[in-house]
Order: sequence, then structure tokens, then C-alpha cells
Amino acid sequence: MERTVREAGRGAGTDPFTERIRQYIEKYRLIRAGDSVCAGLSGGADSVCLLMALVYLRDHGELPPAVSLSAVHVNHCLRGAESDKDQDFVRALCGERKIPLYMYSYPVREIAGNRGMGEEETGRLLRREAYAECIHKHGVSVIALAHHRNDCAETFLFHAARGSSLKGMAGIRPAAEFAGARMIRPLLCVRRDEIEDWLSARKIPWRTDRTNLEDDYTRNGIRHRVIPYLEEHVNTGAVDHMADLAGDLAEAEDYLAKETQKAEKKYVSRCGGTAFIRDELRQEPEILQKRVLYEAFCGFGGSEKNVGRTQILDLKRLMDRPAGKQLDLPYGVRALREYEGIRLLRGAGKDNPEKKTPDPVKNTDGKTPGTSLPCPGEMEYGGWRFTCVLHGQDELPRILERLNRESELARKKSGEDSRTQEPAETGGKKQKQYTKWLDYDKIKNDLSFRTRQPGDYLTISGDGGRKKLKKYLIDSKIPRMEREKLVLLASGSEVWWIVGYRISGSCRVTENTRRILEISAEEI
Repeated sequence: MERTVREAGRGAGTDPFTERIRQYIEKYRLIRAGDSVCAGLSGGADSVCLLMALVYLRDHGELPPAVSLSAVHVNHCLRGAESDKDQDFVRALCGERKIPLYMYSYPVREIAGNRGMGEEETGRLLRREAYAECIHKHGVSVIALAHHRNDCAETFLFHAARGSSLKGMAGIRPAAEFAGARMIRPLLCVRRDEIEDWLSARKIPWRTDRTNLEDDYTRNGIRHRVIPYLEEHVNTGAVDHMADLAGDLAEAEDYLAKETQKAEKKYVSRCGGTAFIRDELRQEPEILQKRVLYEAFCGFGGSEKNVGRTQILDLKRLMDRPAGKQLDLPYGVRALREYEGIRLLRGAGKDNPEKKTPDPVKNTDGKTPGTSLPCPGEMEYGGWRFTCVLHGQDELPRILERLNRESELARKKSGEDSRTQEPAETGGKKQKQYTKWLDYDKIKNDLSFRTRQPGDYLTISGDGGRKKLKKYLIDSKIPRMEREKLVLLASGSEVWWIVGYRISGSCRVTENTRRILEISAEEI
């Protein structure tokens, strides 16, 4: 329906209302010389005010030089004849002022049903599609929207009630990048009542969408019930105060965003399909910890939607839990607590195939079969290439000399007094190549390479002391994710070599060794 307006005059000279808009545009450099500005025009008071204020500023030489104006209208086809009248109204408004108008029409209700989305969200997405087409088809460099201070206050309350982060509480920004152009909001410096007063003073009509008068949508309830209550019972300037606070939060958010970016580079690393958040993050202020966790998770999960305070606090609490604990998060992300931090993996949720490791082929005894070790010979298994050579006693002096030399270097580095024969692997940086020597005659059954299985054990000393493999891996602080990928050289349930870590104490080469098995491993 068309709003009847009252006659009211403004004095000659500078118009205070449009001057505030001009100053706001200048402050944030919303419009620049040569811009092609296209205003979103629904026909309502806000959008009509936006277009007419820009026309006023252009005609009075208050916009940068060589700026052109146009408008875009999107018919959602939700209100039958009323929607068509809105379309006719904006066509006449632009025609009278010779403003180019780009018109789009979408059956929003039908499209929403096909997409399984709500009508409000569908309408918003379709409007953005229309804006993007204006940019690419008509050479528009700026899309101007009519959000004002009341919208900012409503958004502030809406996000606060839902449990938003500081970023959400920062409200509506003056400008943002969009589809290779800029999306600006020049009316964020004025209130809704000021907009209607300005239009009425100039006898400029507008259309009223009946659905905006109903409380079917959450924001309408805030607009019609919450804000009037605050203005009547708390403070008449509630809208301005909330809008100002949102602006202050935006400045704080911008500062923290820069600090978060620095911290994320320092504490978060990505490799392949995982992300790792190091424990050192906990030395930072708590607010920065939560922001880094948020950015790391959203960046890994690929979306910020449905990620709020609850998920980030759960992730933060995981940092204080022991290694091995895990947490399923939105978007099929699993967080796994490791010894030095948290690893993010894809594959949470029963329907995500990445969650499960494919079951290997099993023997009749239920244990995973291995790949037999050729001796002598060469083979590949688990991302490694192994070369095996069998030596007699004539090579024993040379091999013992090398073992003693490497053990001495290891003792000096670690401060240990005992010979370990594990100079490079234990607690050191992972290598691409290894060479091990085993007493071949102490190996009773056939050797094979495989992954770990229940019942595995490792002899950790020369006198036969044993330790369950699981306990050894935990005590050695080997991350759970890495444990599942370890390649083992085993004979039955006895592990002779954890590739990349250590050999069994029962197969070490001594002065009494007669045959020596030399195995070289090279990561492929």
C-alpha cells in the first residue's frame, strides 16, 4: 500500500539530514570518483530514502566526481498484487528521475521449497544473486543498501540473544567486499524515524510491506516489541546507544582480528587433510585463545554457520584433557587431543566414511596378516621401501664399531649412561632414512611388516623385560593418530622394530652374534 505523506518544509541551504549521510560516506570512503553506484530499491521507506538522498547529494555536487546512479529491484512474488504494485511504484519513481532500473523477479516460495530452505533466507540469497548480476552484467562497482541504525540495534539484540561472538556483536559494517565490487550502507548514521521524517518533508512517497507489520519473523518481534519497550522504560535513546556500542565493538573486533591472524600463523599449522593447534597457544590471553580456536575450526570446517560459543568452549576444554580424548564438532570435524596440542580431522559422525579406518583382511585367528620380509631382497610397505641384507660374523666388528659410535653420540646428547642403539629415533626429529641391525638367530619365526594389533609387546631391555606396545607408545608420547599408521616389523606378537622409533632389546647385536640382519628403510 502507498503511504500518504504530509506536507512539511525544509529551509533553503544545506540539508542537515543528507549532510550527515555525506559525512558518513566521506568518513568511510564509501563512494569514490568514477563509481557506478546501484541502490537496492524495494520501494519501502528505507530504500527510497537511500536512492533519493544519493540523488540529492549528486545534484548538489556533494558526491565525488563522475559518479553514476542506478537502482535494482527484486520482486519476491510472495504478496501477489501487492508485490506487483511495489514493482510498478519503483519503475515510476526511477522513470520520473531518469534513473536506470534493473528488475528481477523470482518465485521465492517455490524456490525455497525446492532448496529446502526458509523463504526469508532464500529471498536474501536471491537478492544477492541479482546484485552480483548487476555487477557483472551492467558494470556496477558499488551496491548500496539501506540498513540504518535501527537495523544495527536489532541485529545487536538478535545476536546477543542467540549467543554470538564479538564478531557478530559488532553489527552491520559500513562496507564490505562483494562479488568483486563493494557493498556499502550509507544510512547507518540515521534512524528509521529520521528517514520517514525526511521523506515526508519532501513529499516523497514510499510503499509499506504488510509483512513488516507482523511478528511472524524474529526480527519483526524485536522491532515491534523489544525496542519500543527499551525506549519507553529504559532509555529513549536506546537505539542510538546500541548502534554506538556495536560500532565500538567493531573497532575492537578489527584490532583483535589482526592479533588473531598473527597468533594463528604462530600456533596453527595445516598439513594435508588435518590442522594442528599447538599447546603453546595456552600462554596467550584467554580471549585470543578462543578466537584462534574459532578461526582454526571455521577455516578447517569451511563455514562459520552454527559455530558459536558452545563449540569453541568445548574445544578449549579439550586442551586441558589428557592425550587420546576426542570431540566431534559440526561439519564432520573431529578434534583429537594429542601430547603437544589438538589435531583437527575430517570424519566425525556415523555417516562420514572418513571416520572409520577400513578393516584390513584378517587371518583365521582374527589378527592382521603382515607382508613377509624378503631376506635378502627389497619390498615396499606402508609408505616405506625396505632393503634387507644378511651378514656373517666377518662383518660383526664393523657393525659393532658403528653401533658403539652412534650410541656414544646418543648418550652425550641425552645424558643417558646406558647403551640404547636408538641414537636417532627416540625423542629426535623424524628422519627419511633408517638402518637397523638385528641378531638374526634370535628371531624364531618368520618376520613380516604390518600395523599394530592386540597383544603386541616389545622387549625393552637386554634381560627380557617386556612392555605392552600400547603402553610403550603412550609413554613415548607418540600421537594417537600416528600410532595407527606405524609400521612394525614383527614375529608373531613380538615387535622387533617400530619403524622410525626403536628395535626390541632381545634382538640387539652383541659380541656373540653370528648372523646379522641389516634392514635399511627409506620413506617413499
